[in-house]
Amino acid sequence: MDLDAVGVDRIIGLRRLCGGFAHGAVLLRARRGGGRGDRSGVVSQSRAMKDMMDQEQRYTFGDHVVHADRPEWGVGRVLAADQIIVEGATGQRLRIRFDRGGLKTLTTPGAKLTPAPATNGESDGIGGGWLGEIAQKTPEEIFSAIPEAALDPFASLGARLQATLDLYRFTADGAPLIDWAAAQSGLADPLSKFSRHELEQHFRRFDRVLEAHLADLVSQIRRKSPALLQTAMQSAPARGRAALQRLSAKR
Repeated sequence: MDLDAVGVDRIIGLRRLCGGFAHGAVLLRARRGGGRGDRSGVVSQSRAMKDMMDQEQRYTFGDHVVHADRPEWGVGRVLAADQIIVEGATGQRLRIRFDRGGLKTLTTPGAKLTPAPATNGESDGIGGGWLGEIAQKTPEEIFSAIPEAALDPFASLGARLQATLDLYRFTADGAPLIDWAAAQSGLADPLSKFSRHELEQHFRRFDRVLEAHLADLVSQIRRKSPALLQTAMQSAPARGRAALQRLSAKR
């Protein structure tokens, strides 16, 4: 069954509500720390801690990872790890075979890799498995969810816009549809659980939620940093540029 406009509004409303809770929690932590609720200090500390964790992470043969920017690659297994120097900082050159992305050579800290549970090549979903995920969420919720990178309140507006527009690389046709379904669900083979027709319906729902999210983000950027939109237009996928043009025509 296709989702109507009311369903999209409910999903966007829930996202805004969760964002409000997260913002309130940040301010509460700042006040408890003896400050005056200056969120910028909390954000800076959070980023510093994240950067430190990224720098300290080292992978060895056999480790399992996922790529935050390419979740459609699935879970990867480290085949080789060499220490290198990248811009004066110690990093690694990794050869990784991903379930769906195949063999890749990546360097850290540039590549956004995170540890993943070990799999036997028949992954039922990243981070807890499909059965654990489905017990808490419906397929509609899983497939219509906007990825964290596009929502992260600690990221800049420019970073969130880039992450949002990058999602327009997926389409409802062929391999990009299956890549999108794998990225959303963590399934190595989405067609083992859903028919192509079902995935197409889920994608159309996701596309509307994504468009509403982009509209909300663009509205914020127009008020604060309108120049970001022109910069983003140049590097966005074709579907992303078209979405920005539609929003611009509605002004």
